[in-house]
Amino acid sequence: LRAAPTQLTGVVITALGETREKSTLGTAQQQLGSEELNQTRALNVMEQISGKVSGLQVTGSGTPGGSTRIVIRGANSIAGDNTPLWVVDGTPIAKTARGGSANGGYDFGSVTNDLNPDDIESITVLKGPNAGALYGSRAANSVIVVTTKRGRDTNGRARVDVNTYYSWESPSRLPNYQNQYGQGAGGDFAYVDGAGGSGTDGL
Repeated sequence: LRAAPTQLTGVVITALGETREKSTLGTAQQQLGSEELNQTRALNVMEQISGKVSGLQVTGSGTPGGSTRIVIRGANSIAGDNTPLWVVDGTPIAKTARGGSANGGYDFGSVTNDLNPDDIESITVLKGPNAGALYGSRAANSVIVVTTKRGRDTNGRARVDVNTYYSWESPSRLPNYQNQYGQGAGGDFAYVDGAGGSGTDGL
């Protein structure tokens, strides 16, 4: 066996859709291909990249279709938004949750839940504000650049790809509910005489 020095090169997609060699970049980035992304299945594309990108932390809501929180390299702000900017084919997309809030309510997820992992060609994670500086202040918490698949030459042959993903969920234990007593009105729980002696009179 002879030792031969070799150099690994690769072309990656950086900010604003530019393609450059990975060895020439001065910032941290990591790219996932379609095969690596879809090797394991999850509820959405955000949970599918969990464990595949270094420094990326994914926290799910625990409900099907709910929003998923992604933080890259830890939180940078106490009161601000610490989630990265999503850019799909050069267009930044909203990442705010639909319906859910800190005060409760239904959580219908975010726009990123609508991304089909099978339609994604590659995902490039630009880590840190320096890597995504071209996207402005919104890229202060890193950028996730998504490139979708495009049409290719099939030599005159028709090709159809069919993918199916399904899951079953059932609770192993349900709490015991009481449906006999109400919560009262205004903190009063006793019915006195019907003449306005308590807050529940006349209800």
